[in-house]
Amino acid sequence: MFSRKIVSASVSSTLFALVLSFIMPTFYRESCSQNYFISTAAIPNIFLLYLFPAVLIYGVIISIISDTIA
Repeated sequence: MFSRKIVSASVSSTLFALVLSFIMPTFYRESCSQNYFISTAAIPNIFLLYLFPAVLIYGVIISIISDTIA
């Protein structure tokens, strides 16, 4: 049960980082028409650096708490 929660948190954080990098390829909302591919390819690593621990820790803990309440 616990391993399924960790796997789902890691998959969801990876997908969220990839989708977010296509929507927002730069942090500053500047136009990046020439460097769109480079920005889109480089930014998921930065998003994963911050998103993965947050989704993993918060998501798994909240999921366990909601399972015990229900």
